[in-house]
Amino acid sequence: MARLKPEHLEELRKLHSQTVALLDGLARVDPPFADSAGRMKAVMDGALSMQDLRGLREAARDIRGLLDSVSPSQRREVLTHVESTTGQPLEREHEKDKAAADRILARGKIRNDREYYLLRAYLEHLEGGINNDERQNALAQLIDSYRA
Repeated sequence: MARLKPEHLEELRKLHSQTVALLDGLARVDPPFADSAGRMKAVMDGALSMQDLRGLREAARDIRGLLDSVSPSQRREVLTHVESTTGQPLEREHEKDKAAADRILARGKIRNDREYYLLRAYLEHLEGGINNDERQNALAQLIDSYRA
């Protein structure tokens, strides 16, 4: 197993703690989700022990997408839980995804699978919130052209 650079190891640990706190928060607001959350946390623990930063990034992004399935008040409760547990607001991760999506859109081309999955998750996040058809259409076209 390749060893991660210190800055990547720090990112791995931060993503793990945020994702575990997010799963705990979701299980608190939606008790039937607790079993699924437990299984997902086991996967996150495995990614941490294997130092699989790429896999953890993708899984964390997908799990953040689960926030779109709860009510606004539950979402606030989960975000508050994540920030109080980790000391980091989860919204920073959405801001990073938006910035990356903006760069990819400006370039007009998806270069690799990492960018593809980032755009796909970001599009799903947009579809769960404020309607921005022009931006969503541009993202969908890029995603479709990458897989064509």
